[in-house]
Amino acid sequence: MTKETVKKAAEGKLKNEPGWKDQEESINDDLERFLINLQNQKKVKQEVVRSFFTPKLTNEELKFVREKNQDHLRTYWDHYDGENPDVDVEEMKKSDSKSKYVHGTCRRLTIPLTL
Repeated sequence: MTKETVKKAAEGKLKNEPGWKDQEESINDDLERFLINLQNQKKVKQEVVRSFFTPKLTNEELKFVREKNQDHLRTYWDHYDGENPDVDVEEMKKSDSKSKYVHGTCRRLTIPLTL
């Protein structure tokens, strides 16, 4: 992903896009909300929360993607779907940054315990 896509995701503008459904907030926003609720002593309820994170690729990871290193590409979900996980060349040209990011997904399951 490009820097611009990361920004749109953080602003909640991608939640209806393919690959982003049910991911309304980042893992950071979800955990912050969860901790605030705990601090305010709100009753903990059973819930499943789907969220996302968008780590920036390191220089080494960028090199592996550029070289189409198959061992590295296998670490991306899109590669298993038969897609190229790299950012489209035209999309990258439009970006203000040369950095690339990964769309990671998370799931938090909370089960309250009664002692």
